[in-house]
Amino acid sequence: MIAAYIQPDHKNWDVVLPFVTFAYNTAIQRTTGYSPFYLVYGRSPTTFLDVSFFTCQVNSSPSSSEEYVSRLAQCRQRARINTEARQEDRKLVYDESHRDVSFQPGDEVLLLTPVRTPGLCDKFQPRFIGPYTVLEETSPVNYRVTPLVAPADRRYRTTEVVHVSRMKPFMRRSLSP
Repeated sequence: MIAAYIQPDHKNWDVVLPFVTFAYNTAIQRTTGYSPFYLVYGRSPTTFLDVSFFTCQVNSSPSSSEEYVSRLAQCRQRARINTEARQEDRKLVYDESHRDVSFQPGDEVLLLTPVRTPGLCDKFQPRFIGPYTVLEETSPVNYRVTPLVAPADRRYRTTEVVHVSRMKPFMRRSLSP
């Protein structure tokens, strides 16, 4: 989420972090049905707009600490149930659409590998590099690949064995309109 708001040189992440954190903590999560703030404090946060337009409720707190703890426990239990139901739904969707991936020698692929650039944060770098050419299948889930363009520095490996979970097919873009 923060990667969408930082500058290209990654120098302003500390400036946008409080805003991204607030947005995440106050957004209702699809899985739980609650915002993280609500699950921790048992109430919705008071925002700048609430204060500006005098819409915050003064007496929104429970009458006793036992009532507060009980309400918070109920919300967390419902969130746990919602999470388990969502996980089951996502598993069904994944199982319906999942296909075992296999590659043939000569196929072009991209590799999930963090590109490390000095001075830039790894988390904000491109996730896939390549293209690479598949040389052979070394096991049902591992492939030996080589870069399509040989690395300029001879210290880098020209071939490597990669697990299929780190690979995705490379699709060439057509230059014609």
